[in-house]
Amino acid sequence: MESIRELAELLRGVRVDVSLEFYLKPLFNRLRVPGIGIISGTIPDQVRPRLARRYTKKDKVVFFENTPIKELKEFRGYVYFLASRLIPHGEESRYQAIH
Repeated sequence: MESIRELAELLRGVRVDVSLEFYLKPLFNRLRVPGIGIISGTIPDQVRPRLARRYTKKDKVVFFENTPIKELKEFRGYVYFLASRLIPHGEESRYQAIH
């Protein structure tokens, strides 16, 4: 199996109707990532202070280190995240990811 698409087709072939997110969510909830975020558009006034408290922010760029993906999900509607590494279960991986 070489791609997520092939895995999805295999699951549908054996009549598994749940999404891949259902199976991959436990993995993503344990991942930590360092990287940057690019703010797209404007951030609501009630969200801006939380973003500034949690991460280093310079103009339209946000920097984060060893941050759980589930924490970044809160800002996904306002920030485009670029992760430089994946750190599953505290063990660093050489993969590069774009979220």
